[in-house]
Amino acid sequence: MGLERRTFLKIGLSGAAMLAVGGIGLGIRSSVLVEPSGPLHCLTPRQYSIFSAIADCIISPTEAMPQIQDLGVVEQIDDMLRHVHPADRGQILQVLALLENALSGFILDGRFQTFTATSREARVRILEGWRTSRLSVKQQAFVALHGLCVAAYWGHPDAYIFAGYSGPPDFAAMGLGEPADE
Repeated sequence: MGLERRTFLKIGLSGAAMLAVGGIGLGIRSSVLVEPSGPLHCLTPRQYSIFSAIADCIISPTEAMPQIQDLGVVEQIDDMLRHVHPADRGQILQVLALLENALSGFILDGRFQTFTATSREARVRILEGWRTSRLSVKQQAFVALHGLCVAAYWGHPDAYIFAGYSGPPDFAAMGLGEPADE
């Protein structure tokens, strides 16, 4: 008493349709947007919001230290991306889209929400999972995102003191930055 071929195909097609509808539903979940403090050069408001959520997890300043918003960390990342080769910039933006998408989040991390809609604790776990993943692509993506966030925060003059760095030397004051006489 086996299933007839036609019944089997109907069940299979119905199941595939339900999975597709569910996948589309996960894929179109909206992001939680953060308003940029000024005009953006490379990032869209959605990408800015994703980077803001990432930076909030990667940079954890103490109360005495400047906060990421005070230093304009995501704005600095936006500016850095202007100077990155377009292909590399495109890959970083693809990683943001992959990280934010609820469908890829379900497949890669087992979550049903967009990255920006999850709690900070969940975002930290997700990024830690990417850092320690057996998939080298996820590790490389984490390294790139981490590097951008850390460079933008600790590269700001207001953060130097907290790293024990007095700042770059003033070569002009030392007479080393002036043009040679001809």
